[in-house]
Amino acid sequence: KKEIISFGSAFSNHIHALGFSRYLEKIPLKLYIRGEGLENPTLKDAKNWGAKLNFLDRNTYRQKNTERFLEQLKRTNPDALILPEGGTSPYAIKGMEEMMKEIYDELNSEQGIQFCVSYGSGGTALGMLESMRVQDQIFIYPAIKLPDYHKEIQSKKNILGINKSGERIIADHHFGGY
Repeated sequence: KKEIISFGSAFSNHIHALGFSRYLEKIPLKLYIRGEGLENPTLKDAKNWGAKLNFLDRNTYRQKNTERFLEQLKRTNPDALILPEGGTSPYAIKGMEEMMKEIYDELNSEQGIQFCVSYGSGGTALGMLESMRVQDQIFIYPAIKLPDYHKEIQSKKNILGINKSGERIIADHHFGGY
């Protein structure tokens, strides 16, 4: 693919990281941002790094995963790799596998490790879970307010083909969500 398209909020770590990756790799990047005409350090950096920002009102943004929206994007951007909001995809799980290997290599210990990680779209937390050793634990802190965190996380695990379990979900630290 010759360009990347992705989605996120104006304060998304994914948007920031993807913007910097675009800067390093010089790959064209289109970002669809939830909200209109926003300005903050995350978006300023992404723009300075060469990302093209497209602002969508909240109603349009909610359509981003519909077949109609995605088909139109593919039609107008046939050479683009379209990454979902937050980047959560099999690619993210693979990337987290590589990161976990680096952590284990660096620590060079058989002792159990306790990981604490935020849960936005799930890629980081679930990628870590999938790559963890049996002696490790992961505590997942959802950043968003959901009616049933366990159901949401299990659904995402099923979609991504993650079979491991044992995560502890700490659901009362989202400060109202976003």
